[in-house]
Amino acid sequence: MKIISIILAECYREFVYAKRYSVERISSLIMLFFIFFGIVYSSTTSFQANSYNYFDPISTSHRIVGFLLWFFALDAVGHLSSSIREDLHIGILEQIALSPYSLIYNLMGRSISRLIINFTLSILLFLVFQKTFDVNIKIPLVVLFFFILTYSGLYGLGLFFAGLTLIFKRLGPITTITRFLLLIFTGAIIPLDSFPLYLKLFSQTLPMTLGLSIIKEIVFENATFLKIIKDYKFFLFLINSLFYLSLGIITFLYLEKKARSKGALGTY
Repeated sequence: MKIISIILAECYREFVYAKRYSVERISSLIMLFFIFFGIVYSSTTSFQANSYNYFDPISTSHRIVGFLLWFFALDAVGHLSSSIREDLHIGILEQIALSPYSLIYNLMGRSISRLIINFTLSILLFLVFQKTFDVNIKIPLVVLFFFILTYSGLYGLGLFFAGLTLIFKRLGPITTITRFLLLIFTGAIIPLDSFPLYLKLFSQTLPMTLGLSIIKEIVFENATFLKIIKDYKFFLFLINSLFYLSLGIITFLYLEKKARSKGALGTY
């Protein structure tokens, strides 16, 4: 029951933060919209004078789905480490850590609430993208199952960076680099077929690539749930997500124990 109380308390805290700093969230959404706008139109325009610009609604639809999944990855990968760094900076992490339970439960509560908030914001972005680019995308409910599996892998990667933050305090641009790796090398905005073989192989190891590929199959090729789970790609996807989730949990618990033993939770 105490663990549930910790998770619920952190959820409440994140909702309060989201309400209090709503201007920050709104400005971030506007920034993401213009980033995506630039991505779409930069792929259909040329610097050559009098060149014909072809706007492809199918490619744009693929990019919308990929970009929205990256929107969740953007938060899952970097929020936990930045949240810990903020707690360290204002000096409350040591007080939070006085609980006999692991900090992983606090982070779980923050992740659940952020997921709910981002899900609501993603619906808004989705509607704006469809209206702006005049495309119609129907997303079946079964996509939610594969989204949760994909997010689990991304959450594991976020826990990995959060554990590193407990020890090293500042990770510099590591999380930013990882976020843009997920944008560029997962098929979110650039088709994987355009990559050389070694980059294709590298992309398959990232925690978002296979999940995005399966989601696109369901959305754009009307693939059924049974067809997906019978495909070998699903088992690779499952192994990939479980690997990153396990890596994140094991690494965080180990580094948290190390930080506690060194008394590093109260230093910044």
